Amino acid sequence: MLERGDYADLLQTDLNSEYADIMELCLYNAVLTAMSYDGKKFTYINQLASSDHDLSKREEWFVCACCPPNMLRILGQISGYIWSYKLANKIMEINTHLYISSTLKIDQDDIDFELQQESDWPWKGDVKFSLRCAKDITVNLRLRTPHWAGSNWEV
Repeated sequence: MLERGDYADLLQTDLNSEYADIMELCLYNAVLTAMSYDGKKFTYINQLASSDHDLSKREEWFVCACCPPNMLRILGQISGYIWSYKLANKIMEINTHLYISSTLKIDQDDIDFELQQESDWPWKGDVKFSLRCAKDITVNLRLRTPHWAGSNWEV
């Protein structure tokens, strides 16, 4: 069974978009739904799987209080799941795995580089990228095409 971080590790070696599709599915449908908007209540039951027999109710406290630190850990590590990149011989390769508003800043080999991603994903499908780099380098930006999008997308 894959553990925390394994999907991000797989993306480093194999750019199969299905790995990021699973991360996205878990993030939006399990991780972020487990916590209330104010961050004070949690549930172990997936909100999307709630039923009359297994009602998902957020509680203020559990005997085993692992939700707050687990939520902080995943949100603190989310930047490692959004992008992967490699800079070699003035060629920057960036793989975008998750469409989350964020900024990738790289100061390596005397190259000051910044790529900004603006997104209202998953509510709206538009994603905007802005690139800033003071040096003349080649940038290959690879975007994940979610499997569920089929052929219904455009750049």
